[in-house]
Amino acid sequence: SGINAEYGKQWYQRRVRGGKMSGTTTLILFALVGLASATTFSWAKLYNSTGDPTSWGTVVVAVSSSDRSGTTVGMVCDDRMTDHTADLLCKLAGFENGLDFWRRSYYSPSDKRLSSDIISARGWSKYALDDLDCPSDTSSLNQCSHRAVGSHDCSWTEAVVLKCRTGRQGMDIDNYEFQIQRGDGEIGSNGTVVLNGTSSDSGLVCGKNMSAGTAELFCNAAGYRYLLDYDVAANYSSGNKLSCDRMEDLDLSVIVDDVKCPNNTTDLSDCRFRASEDDECDVDMALVVSCTNDESNQWKLTNVTLAYNEVGEHEEWDLVRNNGHGTVWATIRNKRTGEEREGLVPYTWNSYTKSSICYSAGRYNRWPRSWKTGAISASSSRKVSCGYNLDNNVGYVLSYLYCSSPYYNYISLCSYEIASDSYNGSMDDALWLDC
Repeated sequence: SGINAEYGKQWYQRRVRGGKMSGTTTLILFALVGLASATTFSWAKLYNSTGDPTSWGTVVVAVSSSDRSGTTVGMVCDDRMTDHTADLLCKLAGFENGLDFWRRSYYSPSDKRLSSDIISARGWSKYALDDLDCPSDTSSLNQCSHRAVGSHDCSWTEAVVLKCRTGRQGMDIDNYEFQIQRGDGEIGSNGTVVLNGTSSDSGLVCGKNMSAGTAELFCNAAGYRYLLDYDVAANYSSGNKLSCDRMEDLDLSVIVDDVKCPNNTTDLSDCRFRASEDDECDVDMALVVSCTNDESNQWKLTNVTLAYNEVGEHEEWDLVRNNGHGTVWATIRNKRTGEEREGLVPYTWNSYTKSSICYSAGRYNRWPRSWKTGAISASSSRKVSCGYNLDNNVGYVLSYLYCSSPYYNYISLCSYEIASDSYNGSMDDALWLDC
């Protein structure tokens, strides 16, 4: 009763017409075929080795049949797999432009192969389908033949791995050069996103309804690590986007629309997009971005306190904090990753800034005593020593700190700048306070 009808018919044709079945067996088979269950495909998705959705990975399908309770979720075995069948799987997975290519998992990159641990953790079956076969004239997987749902004779290395097209037919986004242009074609870190800026099939990207994460991927593709800002061209002045004259000279229009990327993806090749129609997104809706490689924009100040250590004691737990005096010790946190860094703050003459630091450290002193750390003896155990700084690779985390009034409740409200990698302040010029 678990034999798919079409699969049973094909099996009958091979066996009966070949003279390998008795009349009794023929009648039994016809009975089985007559009772065969209908299969319904609910969805298909592609997953990489970490279990994240992608456009290039192991295909997983959810199927149900009338003779099997519930829905079976699992991989597809490569037995009898063809390009046409793989193309239908891509389309079921939402890639309307179909298949780029498919491979057995054994011959696929390791980061495209879904692991048995993830399948087990998610409660999926090893294989949902085997012997999936779609004749060339079929337009739906529901018209294809296969073994009974959940039945297979396949090892882990026989899973189907698909690479589906993420762009319009004949257009592979991986083959495009991305540039950010403004004015008359000046290439830089902010401006209009241009695909293949000098080729005959250059074009723009529609920015309507785009997420910040997707916009940042275009920054990455153009050689920048971070996104600062983005919007459609209509909301920018002429100096911050590609000029109309330049677009007219190059005959540019929007050629990519509706870009959708999986959460946490780091590559545009994992995204879905489609060719733009002329009446859907014009050049006023083209994507404009502002990008940077400056890491300081990704950090924020979270705390400032006072610290010192005993000479020769260089472990992190050896720092004494908030004891009323010491080297001013700042903590910054990465807004994306949550990583924290601690380090020095440059000396300042501003009394409001000093009193606010004391307040942050739990001390109320309008006029604290201050020196540069170089003027404080390390042997007195009143500052973070040079030895501690060198052993722990400590440097400046702020290049500037200014509080406009005394006793700021939240030191993060003060003006500050995160120290860049090129900041070369002397350790002897760091701020020391006695609150």
